[in-house]
Amino acid sequence: EIYQCDWSSDVCSSDLVAGVLLSIYLATVIGALRVFYSVLGVSLFVPVLGGLASARAGARNAFAAIVAGIATLCLVGLTPIGDGNPWLDPTLTGIIASAVAFALTPVTRPQASGLGPQGGSRP
Repeated sequence: EIYQCDWSSDVCSSDLVAGVLLSIYLATVIGALRVFYSVLGVSLFVPVLGGLASARAGARNAFAAIVAGIATLCLVGLTPIGDGNPWLDPTLTGIIASAVAFALTPVTRPQASGLGPQGGSRP
């Protein structure tokens, strides 16, 4: 008998609910595309460019950039913070927050122990 993970059906159900709610909230296809490309740009622009430009960047930097960018996009886009200020475009502030988080996330690499495979010193 094949075992199916319980979380996969929960994820599919939550995606379905999110999709239905977005289709109710967004009145036009243009609005849906605007949301899609804003999330896509904020979550991928900085991690991809930062990963190409820096040899030291890792998954921790990319994850911090994605979380900070999406959180800022939602904060500025869904609250009245940016209503009166044209400089507070949700996508632009999300990309800026993503870049700041990418740059400020500490880069840690495991240190070499100097020991060989059997626990002795290297020749």
